[in-house]
Amino acid sequence: MSENDKSVSHEKAPWYRRRGTVVWALLLVGPFALPLVWYCPSFKRNIKILLSLGVIALSTVSYIYTPVLIDRLMQQLDETQTVSKGEN
Repeated sequence: MSENDKSVSHEKAPWYRRRGTVVWALLLVGPFALPLVWYCPSFKRNIKILLSLGVIALSTVSYIYTPVLIDRLMQQLDETQTVSKGEN
């Protein structure tokens, strides 16, 4: 199979099995795109495992730290409002 044959077969692949689509889906919807990773034939098994573990780890960290960040933002908002009321 020549290089041209590979590109032609890649172009004939459905949109949900193209590497670019899978990468964009991972960036936009995170763990919801993991099934696309496993259906995409252009990723080797090791890459699929690494991508899955990375997405799961990043999602877990985001899930844990989101309440902490929201709490800090609320504290800063309260401090800002207190300072603003003191100036009036």
